[in-house]
Order: sequence, then C-alpha cells, then structure tokens
Amino acid sequence: MRTFISICIFEGGLGLVAWTLGLLFGCSPLTTIKFTWESVAWGVVGTLPLILVLLLLERSRWSGIAEIRGVVRKILVPLFQNFSLWQLFFVALFAGLGEEILFRGFVQGGLEILLNYFNLPAASIVSLFITSMLFGVMHPITRTYALLCMLAGLYLGGLWLWSNNLIIPIVVHALYDFFALFYLLRRYRLDIEDMLPHRDAGS
Repeated sequence: MRTFISICIFEGGLGLVAWTLGLLFGCSPLTTIKFTWESVAWGVVGTLPLILVLLLLERSRWSGIAEIRGVVRKILVPLFQNFSLWQLFFVALFAGLGEEILFRGFVQGGLEILLNYFNLPAASIVSLFITSMLFGVMHPITRTYALLCMLAGLYLGGLWLWSNNLIIPIVVHALYDFFALFYLLRRYRLDIEDMLPHRDAGS
C-alpha cells in the first residue's frame, strides 16, 4: 500500500507542480481541459493505436525491445505484482493526469505562448517537438524506451493540438498505461512462474 500511495502522490504531484507554475507564469495548464463525453469517447478511440503498437512491439525481435522486456521482468513486475486491479487503475489515472497537465498543458502550452510572443514561425509545431523530446528524456529507462516515449509524446501532443482539449490526451495516456500495466504484468508474471521449478504434487 505504501508503494501505491507513493506512486500516486508522485504522479499526481506533477500535475500540482504544473498548475502552480502555471499560476506563477500566467499560463495555466488547465485552460483547455473541457470534460465532455464526446472527448472521453475520442480518448478511448485514440488509445487503440497505442495498444496496437504495444502488441506489435511485443512480437518484435529488435534488441532494443528485448532490453525493455528485461526491465519489465526485473523492475516493473516486482514493483506492481501485488497491486490489485483498482490500484493499477488509479496509478494509471494519476499518471495520465499528472504527466499530461505537466508536459502538454504547461510545457508545450507555455512554450507555444513564449514562441508566439517572439513571433517565431510554427510555434505550435516547434513546441510540440521540444516537449516530446523532453518527454522522452524524462523516461530514460533505456534508449529505446526513451525514443518510444518521445514518439508517444508527439502523438499525445498532436492530439492536444488537434482537439484543443487536454482531456483527450489525459484519457489516452491513462487508459494506455492501465492496459499496458495489466497486460505486461499478466504476461511476464506468467512467464516468470513458468520458468520457476515446479514441485511434485506429493512432495
């Protein structure tokens, strides 16, 4: 339970930090949060491509993906293996809220405002790429993982630019994290159990 609470506080705290910085700099990351059922539906639909990519990567023999699998077995499975389904859901929810409010709402939105202030061309696209690179750098588990996170950042930031509604990338991020945690924990926990020596029923 302590690990669960710590992760939720950390992830949710990212959003709180972003909100506080937004107040200080006059660029609140909450201005484009518009909750509607339509935006939630778009978020659900927007999650499907990321899930498809995850399933395809799980079939890949690329050495970079194999390295990520090793991290999943050594770190992710032991960390989350005792979490219940509702705990995984709230971890994913806080991650979606905190990281999207920080990276898309504050960093990407703030950079766009700053670049527009100096009349720089293509401010929205430049801020999207800078924020996505930062998003990748802040997930340095492996080089391949950082690259995949950068591409995910481009996708999430693009959804925000397209919709002008932060709810959509929040829903996508949270739902994807929930699916990925559930799927990877189940798959690799079963793989690890299969590799363990089995005792005879009579022993």
